[in-house]
Amino acid sequence: MSGPAPHPLTDQPALRGLTLTSSEGEPYTLAPGQGGKSLAVFFFPAANTMGCDKEACSFRDAYPNLQSLSSSALEVIGISDNDVETLKAWKSKHNLPYTVLSDQDGAATTAFQVGRAAFGLFPKARQTFYIDRKGVVRGVKDQLVGWDAHRKFVEEWVEREAKERGTEGA
Repeated sequence: MSGPAPHPLTDQPALRGLTLTSSEGEPYTLAPGQGGKSLAVFFFPAANTMGCDKEACSFRDAYPNLQSLSSSALEVIGISDNDVETLKAWKSKHNLPYTVLSDQDGAATTAFQVGRAAFGLFPKARQTFYIDRKGVVRGVKDQLVGWDAHRKFVEEWVEREAKERGTEGA
């Protein structure tokens, strides 16, 4: 028996030009494939909840290693529907070194086709998208529990992409 079907955006160009508000209250436009960086975009249900705090801090703790593995060519972005003030306080409280965006109107959630979790029992899924330097969605991790799984997923993609770049130059 095979596993679940891949996410519809897998192996597709990521969406460009979607503008959200950062935790600092500034407009932030997602531009996958520009600037030579890969993106790890993780959608989390809500700030100040145990699982989301653990997931965000897992990315925070791994951030220096992710930057090293990717030769500083990875941008990590967290997205939830919390308001800007909540996200600003949450980012500061946990000393998060990466961009956190508010998706209060659900535009990013809809564009990335982030659904409900646990067979629809939870209103928001915990999903992470790995988008390569060319702007293509290479993989999607959809897992509500096991918060470190999202960070490990990104680490695996960073390592895989580094190996692919190494063979391209050979």
